[in-house]
Amino acid sequence: MAQSKKAVDSMPLVLDGGVPPWVYGEVFVPPFSVVQAPSWLGFAVNVTGGSCRGLNIEELLLTQTVADADHLKIGLQADVGTHCVVDTLLEVRSLHSCTVAVALSASVVKLTIQVPSVSGFPGQATAVCELTPDVTQLEVHGESAACDALKLAKRGIRALVNEFASKVVCSQVSAGLAKLSSEEKVQPYLKPAAALRPPAADGAVDLRSIFWQGPMGHVFRSFLREVGHVDNNVEFNKVLQFLRSDLGLGALALHSGAELKVALPWIEDAFLAWTTKSAKVDVSFVEDLHFGFTAPSAARLEGEFTPWVSMAAEMALLLPQGTATLKLLGHVLNITQHASLSPVHFHVRADLKVAGDATVFVAYNETGLRQLQLDQMQSGGCASIFLDRRIGSPIEVLEARCTPRLQSLDVQLLEYDPSDLENRILKVFLTVLQLLGHTFGDTAVQAVDGYISRRGRALMNEMLEQMILKSQQLACPASNYSSGEIGAIAMPSSWGSGFFLSLMAILFLVYLYPLCTCYMSNCAPERSTSSSRLNWLNEAALAASPDFAEVSRSMDAGPRRGLGWQPGVPLAARWGLLSGIVGTILLFVYASVTPGILLSGSFKASDGSSDTRHMASLSMDNSLVQTWTVGSYFVFCAMLIFSVIWPYIKLFMMLYVWVRPMDHSTRGPVLVFLDQIGKWSLMDNIIMFLFIVFFWIAWTGEDLVGGGRASFGLKCSPQDEVNTFLAATILSLLLGHAMLWIHRWQNADKVAGGEEPLARSGPSSSRRLRIVGVGHVICLLLTVLSWQVEIVEVTFSGLVGTFLEVTQQPTSRGYSIIGILSCLGEQGSMYLQVTFAVFVLAIPVLQLLAMIFICLYQLRPKRQQQFLRLCYTLRAWAAYDVFLIAFLAAVLGGDRYGIGQFIELIVYKQNLAPTCRGFRDVGIECLHIHLGFLPGTLIIVAAVALSYVVSLLVARETNPG
Repeated sequence: MAQSKKAVDSMPLVLDGGVPPWVYGEVFVPPFSVVQAPSWLGFAVNVTGGSCRGLNIEELLLTQTVADADHLKIGLQADVGTHCVVDTLLEVRSLHSCTVAVALSASVVKLTIQVPSVSGFPGQATAVCELTPDVTQLEVHGESAACDALKLAKRGIRALVNEFASKVVCSQVSAGLAKLSSEEKVQPYLKPAAALRPPAADGAVDLRSIFWQGPMGHVFRSFLREVGHVDNNVEFNKVLQFLRSDLGLGALALHSGAELKVALPWIEDAFLAWTTKSAKVDVSFVEDLHFGFTAPSAARLEGEFTPWVSMAAEMALLLPQGTATLKLLGHVLNITQHASLSPVHFHVRADLKVAGDATVFVAYNETGLRQLQLDQMQSGGCASIFLDRRIGSPIEVLEARCTPRLQSLDVQLLEYDPSDLENRILKVFLTVLQLLGHTFGDTAVQAVDGYISRRGRALMNEMLEQMILKSQQLACPASNYSSGEIGAIAMPSSWGSGFFLSLMAILFLVYLYPLCTCYMSNCAPERSTSSSRLNWLNEAALAASPDFAEVSRSMDAGPRRGLGWQPGVPLAARWGLLSGIVGTILLFVYASVTPGILLSGSFKASDGSSDTRHMASLSMDNSLVQTWTVGSYFVFCAMLIFSVIWPYIKLFMMLYVWVRPMDHSTRGPVLVFLDQIGKWSLMDNIIMFLFIVFFWIAWTGEDLVGGGRASFGLKCSPQDEVNTFLAATILSLLLGHAMLWIHRWQNADKVAGGEEPLARSGPSSSRRLRIVGVGHVICLLLTVLSWQVEIVEVTFSGLVGTFLEVTQQPTSRGYSIIGILSCLGEQGSMYLQVTFAVFVLAIPVLQLLAMIFICLYQLRPKRQQQFLRLCYTLRAWAAYDVFLIAFLAAVLGGDRYGIGQFIELIVYKQNLAPTCRGFRDVGIECLHIHLGFLPGTLIIVAAVALSYVVSLLVARETNPG
């Protein structure tokens, strides 16, 4: 096979032009013997001392460059301007000696070096050189025959020195190059070290089963193959390029200003100082990437990529003491510096092709992991807790391989013109480096790989060990995670509410038991009407009451008693309803200090599902303060008024009406108001529903590992607060209905007057009711239409937006009410979906249908009264208007004051805070949400407003009691 060859013999690189001295100092030369002196002359020359001042390169020629797989040949010629004084001792046949001081000026140096390649290593180097010194002064000191002879032969001696100096120097250079063979030092690294065996870790977490073989691993591997296209280099790099452009990453900027001082190997007390001004690394193309597990706790990553590095730096040679010792070719030279060297500023651009792999062993302590939150796991100070300390090295690099190949190298001196000598010398250096890489590059790559696999791996493990030891000395920081639970309040309120609600249930059973017994045994004569049966039930209940006689004797004391102590109210109902009010108050207290929604990651695959630790927890306790802190004022006001203040005001007002005397004409409107306004306690639940929907992020694809479907997403799990708050609201509504029913029963004769009609009679009244009925029909149509149209647009940006784009999902989503209902079901929460459907959709429609029936069909007054009360009961449960206010509060504030700002708070304040703050520091937002109204919102506003108007018109026409 023909050998590739690089040669520039015909194009010598000429470097000329004077520059300021690079080294302006003095070099002291210690004594040494010139054993290469011509022995046939019978004399020896020993250098006893000397010094050189100044160093100027007047001219530099690269006269010959040849490089192939067999050898490397380089020819150099330089005109070095310096001034040296050398003191020598001349001995003639060991009998006569004298001292000779020789002064030399600029010399022309020609050097040709040829290095053969032996199995990829530099072989025995040979050097051919010519030195042309100019002896400017020759002084002979001493009184001997030899000295006298030398004084007479100064001219001849000067010619002799000029002739033999090059031979002496060249012999020293050749001998020195022969000793520079690197094979002995490089040979141990040519074969990379084998991977270490993972330590025994029986008690550690099995990462392979969790993150690779389990549902999380199936989803991760399927995602990388279906979305990341890791099995297709071209498509995978398209994804990487999109991530770079979409996130604005560009090249990765490294830390600037870093200083590094390296001691030079052949010069004592001298340092090469390196200061990085700027540096960027960009992975332009990934050719291969594989990830897997070699053991239960050992993960392996391998790949090949082509990065480029761009760096601006300065370099300077420092002699802190002003002196240094140079060891060259077996000789020691003392150097004295008279002036500091100027630093060299340069810019480097290098393109590489890197192939490597690494295997890392990590032993996690499952008990320790359970003690930490996600944000603590991201802190080095907690490493000693979640690592299994029973193992000597809980984190260890088992294998480290790296084979970097330099593709191109460009170095520029920023402060010099291209024609300056410094740039020309740099060009010579780069050419020589290229030739060395051509001949010995493969061996160098093998040596680097072997060094990293041995010494590099050892250094990394030492760093890991030091990091673990340091983390043991640091305190594990407190978690940002807030569960939203106040146990000191939650525990007594839960026991208290349980006690009072249980007491209510027992008392109601005591009240209902004789009624059921009497009804089953037909203890009363048949009545012809439902009204008479109702009276009979009341009579049976009163007969079962222990204080029936006393109550009957005090019928006239009604206005001076509370509703619960009115004549005819059974003892069980009196204290049962009172216990129910107190129990519901405590239930609201419990709901306010317990978690409402837990946010976690959910992974589902063909072989099961898996959830991550909780990323955040929302409750009334932590959300209310945080919404105010971040400026979500609309959400804060809605939650404070309707979910914190109003439930207690309503229940305490009910308690007041139940125990304190009040005129029936005042009590009736108060109870109707409390009955109709109780549904507004659902505000917190509906805002939570919107939060769940707006924060819904997921991906669904094919399980390419086990078949079937694979998906992951953000899981919002309802907890005690949502369930308890809903139960307390329903109890509050039921208690309000019960009190209103008791009030109406107590005042039936005063309200209705027997069979008096409750509606205005006459053709004009019927006609107005039909017109109002048409208004209800229009309201019903608007309500159903508003379910279908999109009312809000949610736009994601930041990392979440990029994730949606990578997975080919829209970053902007429009939601209708039906869409919100569907999204609640998609998250697997059928309970939330049914709750939303019943309160926001079903009951409002039933209430409108009932009102349409009353308005369009003429009923008997008694039947109309019953239907009206049914309509008012349905209206007390219909939360369509509550949904509108909650929706406006969530969206109206926009990015700054709405629920979007609150959602961002969850990301940057709780368990994801350390990672997301780190991204924010480099200009990448984890999440930003923009909420915008859509025209469909006007249909909801119109439907709710029209519903209130027609309801008022019906109340005006029917004039209920």
